[in-house]
Amino acid sequence: MDFNVRRVVTFLTMAVVIVGCAGNRQDQCRKLMEVVDQGNLAIAVPNNQDNSATTLRLAQELNLVADQMQKLYLTKGKLKKIRLGFTEVFREFAVVLNEMGQALEAGEKTPISLEGRAELAKSIEKVNQISQRTNPISEKAEKLMAEMTKYCPPESLKPEEPNSNSDQ
Repeated sequence: MDFNVRRVVTFLTMAVVIVGCAGNRQDQCRKLMEVVDQGNLAIAVPNNQDNSATTLRLAQELNLVADQMQKLYLTKGKLKKIRLGFTEVFREFAVVLNEMGQALEAGEKTPISLEGRAELAKSIEKVNQISQRTNPISEKAEKLMAEMTKYCPPESLKPEEPNSNSDQ
């Protein structure tokens, strides 16, 4: 076999394997949604503990979700854009939560004294300022969810029902 023909065949084989591994649009939408759901679930889970350890742990979880999001192999341009946006959102949330956790930790370590009250007030103010930074991140996440829902409508992701006539 000619070397150039062999190169072309090898290239085409690799292209088919790569595209085949990525899956179709529905498969890629499902993969993306699974990771987004992990991040949203981590944020939404009510934990009646608004303390530094919980906040810092959530920041770590969101960083892991962002890592997982970044590693997703998607071939569809629109999904790549959405993936990048969610990666940024989860990273930004993680940074804010990490800063908030550190401020909470400082407040928790404040001694009970007159000076301690002033330090505690500073920590509370810092937490409030940091929490304001979540608003634009949340808006960005909502826009991305709307884009993803438009590109990957939920009804298109339902598993196909087996043909009831095939039983006969």
